Amino acid sequence: MDGVLFAPVFDEATVYSHAWCQALDASIKQLHLDTLFTGGRAIARREAEAILADHPTSFYVHYGHGSEDAHWGSASYALIDLQNVDRLTGRDVYCMNCLSAKRLGVEAHRCGCTAYWGYIEVFSFSTECPDDFRDFANCGLLCHLQGNPWSRCVELARELAATIAEKLINAGQYIAAILLQRNSDALRCWDGEAPPTPEETWWNRFLRWLRDLLDRIF
Repeated sequence: MDGVLFAPVFDEATVYSHAWCQALDASIKQLHLDTLFTGGRAIARREAEAILADHPTSFYVHYGHGSEDAHWGSASYALIDLQNVDRLTGRDVYCMNCLSAKRLGVEAHRCGCTAYWGYIEVFSFSTECPDDFRDFANCGLLCHLQGNPWSRCVELARELAATIAEKLINAGQYIAAILLQRNSDALRCWDGEAPPTPEETWWNRFLRWLRDLLDRIF
């Protein structure tokens, strides 16, 4: 097994992301790689963890809703968050979701994922031209599986975004062009060089202070 793909469906937006992930999976299979696709419904955390435990694949894909600290499997529970991010260790991680490169991606990199592709801001799209956003969202992993280093994949993705945005502007779809360019600007790939350390929360500062105090006492 080369890769596992998760594309939960639980609202209108995830209907689109699921279709995009299906297209990505079909393209990957054309490269004669073996994948396991799970999607089309809400996906429980325990199911995702079991799949990851049973399939030590080279890459993990999540298409759907994200936040700074999670990949969501439904409206109420996460597949991957800061508590089980170590399940991504040793894998290339490829995401089409909002915000997750900002914090979760940094922690995944720290825990030993080999690369983390995602976005530090909200990923937006237009329902008037979803295929254009699909092509941008899918291109990075396909470029990498065809032999390109991740750094080059980022360059190619941004070049594609510029090309598509120009086409959209010429078609009078100005808002779609702006959204696509914003997605391109928010794209990050934590690969090799360490990403910036996320801002420490007051709770983490308190726990660190408490741990240091206990160390001094005992």
